[in-house]
Amino acid sequence: MFQFNLILQSMNKNRAELCKSLIDLDHKVEHRFLDLKAELAEVTLEGAVQTKLAQHDDELINMRAEMKEMKNRLNTNIRQTTTPTDFEEPRSVPDEKSNGQAPQEESFQVPTTIATPRARYNSCDNRTVQKDATSQNLAPRRPIFHDDYYLTEEDDEVAFFIRNSYVHAEVANVADNVLTVNMLRPTVTYGCFYGQIIDAYAYISEIETDSTSFLTTIQSRTLTKQSGGVPKGGQRTFASRVTMKCVGRNMVFIPMNVNDQHWLLLVLNIKKKEIQVLNSIPGPQYRDESNEALLVESVQNCIIEDSIQGGLVSRNQVAMNMTGWEKRCYTNIPHQQDSHSCGAYVLKYMLAWDGEQMTENFTQSEINSFSWKICSRLMRSDYNHLRREDYMEPITEEEYLAKNAEQERAEKTNSASDDIVDITMEVDANKTNHCTKAKRKRGHPRKNLNPADSTKEQFSTNTIAKRVQSTNRRVTNPGRHQLSPYKQL
Repeated sequence: MFQFNLILQSMNKNRAELCKSLIDLDHKVEHRFLDLKAELAEVTLEGAVQTKLAQHDDELINMRAEMKEMKNRLNTNIRQTTTPTDFEEPRSVPDEKSNGQAPQEESFQVPTTIATPRARYNSCDNRTVQKDATSQNLAPRRPIFHDDYYLTEEDDEVAFFIRNSYVHAEVANVADNVLTVNMLRPTVTYGCFYGQIIDAYAYISEIETDSTSFLTTIQSRTLTKQSGGVPKGGQRTFASRVTMKCVGRNMVFIPMNVNDQHWLLLVLNIKKKEIQVLNSIPGPQYRDESNEALLVESVQNCIIEDSIQGGLVSRNQVAMNMTGWEKRCYTNIPHQQDSHSCGAYVLKYMLAWDGEQMTENFTQSEINSFSWKICSRLMRSDYNHLRREDYMEPITEEEYLAKNAEQERAEKTNSASDDIVDITMEVDANKTNHCTKAKRKRGHPRKNLNPADSTKEQFSTNTIAKRVQSTNRRVTNPGRHQLSPYKQL
């Protein structure tokens, strides 16, 4: 009996150690699975997507096979340890802690399936796996939003709010881009985008990174002189801003407007020294090549002038010549099937273009959903200084005007109090203080403030003598037209 207890204790000890090792191994495998899932989510924007997905799938299969083999080995090890050759294992050994039930062996289950986006990427016809060395040098950009095509109740709520609110109400302010209901309404009613919407959404999407940048639509219009050009005196500041957007980047995205009717994307691929045109409607009638050349030349002039003014180089040392770069219009990109969604396509191009091709494919119906997402994300963004708690109730005209009137009165009161300045005059102690006349009010004629004569003075001898002398004035001889008939009586 004593020998049986020793063997049982040894079995329990070995079993506890094996269970502990199994639990540790379970945690390690689970942690590795989570890492692989994260890598699968991040690999969507890197080159050779299908190849990397296949590699990760193979790695998962190998890990599952490894885990299965290890499990079988551990089970075999348990049987060999707990079943000695010279000891016949009893059929059931009741345990006090198990309430008379035989102890059951703990099971360790390995996950058999893991969700992979393989099917999604196999449907992309325009995606190529092999890339040259130039595209591999471009740092991949990770998207801020991953659900561009799935509308939620919050998106429907914002769309209802925009459709039924007062058109001139200001509802968003993102990066100094003030957006009204009238400007946001085309995003949910299938209309043309305003440039401020493109600028604001590019800002919250963090398109500007260490390797990529973008010029705003206002800067684009200024460079093409569509908005009157650079204001006088601000050339140096404007050139510095454009230079900061371009220097040290691989790509610069420039949304460009064609005849106030169509948006396209111009890409300065500095890595490849190529001017790339991404147009959602192919065809020369939807391009303005003269403005494209002017835009590139203006960007180059800004960089050159800022470098010279900053003393970095001299005019003879400037070697950049963007106007001599090859210009290429890419056609292997998704194109719009309607006449109004060019702005949404420009934003999607900026998010998905890697310098050579699109990292994802998208259809017209997905772009329609994406337009609603643009509106909802701008309204609910943390960058929106006019963000509301909810968008259940639209803004009425009376409510907005009343609220603005209160704000205007408060601003006027604050500005009036700010305009009051206390002026203290230093008085010289050596000078005597003389009483001066009170200043007249502005806008009133100056008056003689001589004191009136008292009653005693009016009947004095001198006053009466003055009156008598005034009657002895020179006698006038008026003509017959000036003579009054009443004086003859």
